[in-house]
Amino acid sequence: MSYINWTDNEKVNVQSIDDQHFRMTEITNQLYRTLGTDQDEHALNLLKELVEELRTHFDTEEKYMKDYKFTSYISHKLEHDRIYNKMRGYQEEVEEGTNSVHLEMINSLKKWFFNHLDLNDKKLGDYLVSKGVK
Repeated sequence: MSYINWTDNEKVNVQSIDDQHFRMTEITNQLYRTLGTDQDEHALNLLKELVEELRTHFDTEEKYMKDYKFTSYISHKLEHDRIYNKMRGYQEEVEEGTNSVHLEMINSLKKWFFNHLDLNDKKLGDYLVSKGVK
């Protein structure tokens, strides 16, 4: 059973963005499966992979927004920066041993993901599709 279920409802209909969203949900599901196990190193590696995927994904969306002159670019980018900095800081804490991968963090990330998807990414997807991006 997956922690995050990916369905067609989550798609923004831009293939590169949908692929990245799917990849982030897969990594988060793998991270969730490490909870309550002695797989701390594996969890840290997954967290690093997730943070890297976030950076790649945000760079992709931000390039689209700039290239196609998306009017909500600044607020969308600020939201990217906020969650990226939060997750990067969390990763550093786990690397230093002052924090660990725990359910509260994963729940927070899941909540952010779906809120961001519904409030921002779907609007961006609709806009890009209207500009002919597939």
